[in-house]
Amino acid sequence: MTRGIEEQTKAFLDGFNEVVPLEWLKYFDERELELMLCGMQEVDVDDWQRNSIYRHYTRSSKQVVWFWQYVRQLDSEKRSRLLQFVTGTCRVPVGGFAELMGKKCETLVYDLVSKRFFFRSCCLILAG
Repeated sequence: MTRGIEEQTKAFLDGFNEVVPLEWLKYFDERELELMLCGMQEVDVDDWQRNSIYRHYTRSSKQVVWFWQYVRQLDSEKRSRLLQFVTGTCRVPVGGFAELMGKKCETLVYDLVSKRFFFRSCCLILAG
């Protein structure tokens, strides 16, 4: 990964270590570290709902209605964690959820009937 940029990588790590000692990083997983470095973004639930694609369900299916009711009652931190779980990132693109793509530039689709929801989320995170 660092072939050709060893010097720059070392300079970055040395500078980062001055602000946050590298040994402290072992106490955090990558999601917590991303949240600390990037901060918490307010998740626009209306935008998320508007740009969601449903398979085998409709916007008015009781399970979908329950899901959005649940998401709306979450605080900002838990909403960000849910977003992290289903998309692999706790941040929404500048253009909103309409611009949210997977690591291979495909639109993210989660299918509750076939239970691909968890598989696709994990697969996207690990494959990128």
